[in-house]
Amino acid sequence: MNNSANVLKTESLHAFYNSRQILKEINLSLNPGEFVCLSGPNGSGKSTLMSLLAGTNSEQLKFKGTVFIDKKNILEFKKKELAKKLTYMPQTENSPWNYLVKDIILFGRFPHTSFTGVYHPTDYDIVAQTAETLGISHLLNRQVFSLSGGEFQRVRIARALAQEAKILLLDEPAANLDFVIRFELLKLVKKLAKEKKLSVLVSIHDINLAAVFADKLMLLSAFSEEKNIGEQLFQGSPHEILTPEILFNVYNRNFGTFIHPEYKCINIFAK
Repeated sequence: MNNSANVLKTESLHAFYNSRQILKEINLSLNPGEFVCLSGPNGSGKSTLMSLLAGTNSEQLKFKGTVFIDKKNILEFKKKELAKKLTYMPQTENSPWNYLVKDIILFGRFPHTSFTGVYHPTDYDIVAQTAETLGISHLLNRQVFSLSGGEFQRVRIARALAQEAKILLLDEPAANLDFVIRFELLKLVKKLAKEKKLSVLVSIHDINLAAVFADKLMLLSAFSEEKNIGEQLFQGSPHEILTPEILFNVYNRNFGTFIHPEYKCINIFAK
């Protein structure tokens, strides 16, 4: 795609916790309708990168470089304005109150309210439609403390989708979900990305599952001064990225590859 179509883009992004460098020279872009998966070893900085892209980094995290949304510096957006552009679902969340599920999903509509914060009938319609899309209509009148971990995860995703932003950042959305639900969830989110021209970035540990769906795969290796040459972020099609050489660079372990007999995508196995 033409770079002018980029919805989200970074330029020379670096991140530090105190004096310890986490990310170095990260340059990436997301395009409309593109479903991208981000993977890498624990501690490589995937959640740090996601939070920087969302503009929600903590005070302890210092960064250099720029994140652009529609060619505008993310720091120049007001909160509600940014929330209409971008939805971010962090890896973990605990609800402080025993809300009804329909109210949690409704919170995703807050950026679209006026200064009074009053919801309109359209907002409630979108809640119902989103719940139906995710197959959780039967949960709408349940209280959140009664949900299983997998059910709560699906509610969180419904809230993110109800926000109707064009950029969707999901940090480990498949956590706490069984294999069938993980598969169906990624299939659904990719379908929505194509239909609604969303720019989707999903952090996921299951590389083989990511390879089934990803238009583009990003592998993030842990930064170290000793490994100060070469790239930290490898990105391209799954076939381009899932090579023994790149996998060894990222995971410091030997992998083999094969073509999945059903999905015809490249898959990997540890040696």
